[in-house]
Amino acid sequence: MQRGRLYRLASVSCDRVGASEYLADDGSEVVALAWWGPGQAGGPLPALRLLGIDPGLRYREAGTGQEHFGAALMQQGLRLPDDAGLDFGTALVRLTRVSDPA
Repeated sequence: MQRGRLYRLASVSCDRVGASEYLADDGSEVVALAWWGPGQAGGPLPALRLLGIDPGLRYREAGTGQEHFGAALMQQGLRLPDDAGLDFGTALVRLTRVSDPA
């Protein structure tokens, strides 16, 4: 990720969470980080709409093996854990590209 791209997805100064996305230079890996503190919690967290990925490809979550279409990650977003009732929390999601265009 050192030579990749950084996208700031949300800021705690104006959103319920802070979030950043790191995209590998070749687009093969994505890491999304989110954090929240008192005042941001209380109810479901908003989904993170990723940027810079290929909408026509699929991406697999490293932790769960769940696959997502790039278009869905960009339009509907990546769901964060349901432990938003905590005063402080963080989430890290690593995605790997699993298909290339035909």
